[in-house]
Amino acid sequence: MLGIRAVLTLLLWVSLSVSASELDELKTRAAQGNAEAQYNLAVMHKNGKNTLQDYQTAVKWYKAAAQQGDVRAQLALALMYDQGEGTPKDFKAAVKWLRAAAEQGHADAQYFLGRMYYDGEGIPQDFEVAIKWLKASAEQGHADAQYFLGTMYKHGIETPQDFKAAIKWLKAAAEQGHADAQYFLGGIYQLKGTQRDDKSAIKLYKAAAEQGHADAQFYLGLMRYRVLGASMRSRAKGTKVRYEAAIWWLRKAAEQGHADAQFYLGLIRHTQKGTLQSYKAAFKWYTAAAEQGHAKAKFNLGLIYWNGDGIPQDYGEAIRLYKAAAEQGMAEAQYNLGVIYRDGTGTPQSFKAAVKWLRAAAEQGHTRAQVDLGVISAEGKGTPQDYKLAHMWYNLAAASGHEKANHIRDMIAGVMTPADIDIAQQMAREWMAAHPAQ
Repeated sequence: MLGIRAVLTLLLWVSLSVSASELDELKTRAAQGNAEAQYNLAVMHKNGKNTLQDYQTAVKWYKAAAQQGDVRAQLALALMYDQGEGTPKDFKAAVKWLRAAAEQGHADAQYFLGRMYYDGEGIPQDFEVAIKWLKASAEQGHADAQYFLGTMYKHGIETPQDFKAAIKWLKAAAEQGHADAQYFLGGIYQLKGTQRDDKSAIKLYKAAAEQGHADAQFYLGLMRYRVLGASMRSRAKGTKVRYEAAIWWLRKAAEQGHADAQFYLGLIRHTQKGTLQSYKAAFKWYTAAAEQGHAKAKFNLGLIYWNGDGIPQDYGEAIRLYKAAAEQGMAEAQYNLGVIYRDGTGTPQSFKAAVKWLRAAAEQGHTRAQVDLGVISAEGKGTPQDYKLAHMWYNLAAASGHEKANHIRDMIAGVMTPADIDIAQQMAREWMAAHPAQ
């Protein structure tokens, strides 16, 4: 429930190495009501150190110490109730003891109590109370609390969005080496606006990346890659060295299973020239990302199979991968499938399938798909001949800047009545209204 088992296990570990006589003395003092002895004895039974591991006995002594106000015991007892160790699960009791520790000013207890109220786990969700305890913990320098508060203010979660407060708390956590805070604050510094600061963003990403933060490693590599030109236009002196720096960080993230990093590593190895190009490496990283469901990686892996880049050409596998990416909504994959079925390359020709996939891409604003649909609609292949529909698709493509679409649209208009042209233009207006983002 608390989701803090590992944290508290480390927090509450006490390394005790005692002789048999010392253990007997510890038991005697615990029985006499000594809270320190009760707590240490509980830890020994909890961890099975110098005595039999026995959760029930651990709960007994934690409770004895907790009732005397020992904040460590209160926190440990909360965990035992939360996890149902040595006692039936009892979230009400867990909150009781967590609150007891929090009210004594224990920063960890305040943070965990705040998270419980935030998540509404075991207790009614209450964001106001959650923020109260998270702030109390953050003000004591608790990095996790500072980070969590920062994300709440950044996103405006149950509190007004406040970039100033978000930066304040994220910076406080980041300065303590909190990798998530460093990464998140780096992202804020990359946003457009008065807080944009690419230099600080890179510094923060690097700090998080050096701690093994996969997202930070990815963005650090991506930023270095994009500085050179994401469209591979840069050919400046020293490009190879800097690409290798980008590759180094991308590989760090990719080796942790970061799908976007795997894709970009594949992209660099696939599209760059000279010693940077390696179809074998591209195939490896595209495959790794594709196996995680990465649509662009599936599509590019399909390109490798289609063109036979470093491997035997395989239209069937390429089509399978295009289809997988297309079904995830990738317009370029949908367009490729439409063209393949239209032309019957590597698969039986099917205008019905061609229209299906071209329309899927066209509905996303893919200009070439719109033009091809215009051709098919005008010729009546795989769909009834419909000049109004053809005119609409050409009109939309022309509006997106396709060089020849306006000329073909006007040629189609030459065989249409004025009334049909009005209808076609109305269809285009309605399509644009239904697709405002296109």
